[in-house]
Amino acid sequence: MITTATDVNGQPAADVIAADLEMTLSPLENLKKINGALAAGRRVGFYIETSLRGKDFYRAALAKRNIAADSVAYSEIDKLPVPCVVLTDKKCLETNAMVLFLQPRRLVLGIGCRRGTTQTEILAAVDKACRKINKTRADIALVASTVVKQKEAGLLAAAAALQVPVCFYDNAPLQQMIDVYGLAVSAFVYSQIGIGNVCEAAALYAAKSKKIILPKEKYEKVTVAIAWEK
Repeated sequence: MITTATDVNGQPAADVIAADLEMTLSPLENLKKINGALAAGRRVGFYIETSLRGKDFYRAALAKRNIAADSVAYSEIDKLPVPCVVLTDKKCLETNAMVLFLQPRRLVLGIGCRRGTTQTEILAAVDKACRKINKTRADIALVASTVVKQKEAGLLAAAAALQVPVCFYDNAPLQQMIDVYGLAVSAFVYSQIGIGNVCEAAALYAAKSKKIILPKEKYEKVTVAIAWEK
């Protein structure tokens, strides 16, 4: 149990740490094994892969939880003593069953834009939005918008420049997000495309994580909202 691992060893369970650091767990079936090891009082090593972006942040964050993390090269992960937890943003290796990988959660961007908005203008808005949450383009997993924008050259070019997929959604699923989450709507946008909220609704629907981390930000010709990828 989480409380047992925390109470006995003074160290949070792995899923608590992952949630605090906004990281995902993989493979999920190893979580119980790692938490079981913690609960049993076994030493569980924590390692930070040497090329992980933001590694200094993660090291400091673990230190605040009284966890000293060692560095490990990606090529050496399969040689680590187990049980252990590895922080990395690379593909998880198929390795020992007592290794749990923590990976940074990536971002889903919902974007609305005026007709004819350029790639440059959209990317400038994306960069400003990401900076507000101390993230960069490299953290983006997906761009989402309304089907009305599926032939918008600037938006397509921006997604290509970000090297991420772009998804376009019909009004029905976007309206569902508006209704479920009580999103604010724009009468002007509704009059133009029949839906009153694009960026937040698209971000939530695409992410399926139910968590907006940056509500709608308005720029000159672009609106951006950001959700965590599930």
